[in-house]
Amino acid sequence: MSTLSVAPTGTLRRRCRPSESASAPCSAVYRACGLGSSPARRPAWITYLSGDRLILSLGLGAIDPGYAEFGEIVDRRKRVELLDAGLAMLIRLWAVQPFAHDGKHYTIKPSDLIVPQPPVHKQIPIWVPGVWSGEKSMARAFRSDGLFPHVMDSEGNLLEVTLDAVQQMRAHANEVRGQDSLFDIVVEGQPDLASAADRARLVDWQSAGATWWIEEMWGETCRSDATSLGAVADRAATGLSEAP
Repeated sequence: MSTLSVAPTGTLRRRCRPSESASAPCSAVYRACGLGSSPARRPAWITYLSGDRLILSLGLGAIDPGYAEFGEIVDRRKRVELLDAGLAMLIRLWAVQPFAHDGKHYTIKPSDLIVPQPPVHKQIPIWVPGVWSGEKSMARAFRSDGLFPHVMDSEGNLLEVTLDAVQQMRAHANEVRGQDSLFDIVVEGQPDLASAADRARLVDWQSAGATWWIEEMWGETCRSDATSLGAVADRAATGLSEAP
């Protein structure tokens, strides 16, 4: 059975294995949006400085109020195209220097831009959303290193992610990538670790095939007041001593 890793959420999210103490080296998940030199360089530098402990999380992003008015692309199909093009370019930027690209959405000319390579010379792990059972969405996820599971009905409405859905995704991942392939399935929520029922629920997610659990604190991370951010910092400092 795979290990279920547990961590609080945030923009730069701290993650440890349950067997590790709060002071032990942890992985971090960096969420990036858009394309340009920064999304390529920042993850590479963080990976280098952290000793190869970075996981990069990418997605379409939420359409916040004002996006359309300021000229941002809000059409979902176009944003999917941009994500796919950006992913392909990002991987090549980390591997090939100087890099050039002339495509439908992006044009990059060879330059002296320095994008550091990961210290162990392997691709930075990437997690993307996976909509079950969307063929293109799941194919994109299986080309990556992990997925955030989503379930959608025939009319495009998001549904609750269930244990059964995660179990099906894990089975499909094993079919596509191989039984022994390392592939993360990341579920989110806000459990009460003092509750025996909530702790048992984490074990259920692990048994279904999830490998990471994110403590969901979006209400706090979306606000910038000291109290909200302090709650996130306090939870991160607590570590995983209470995790199952």
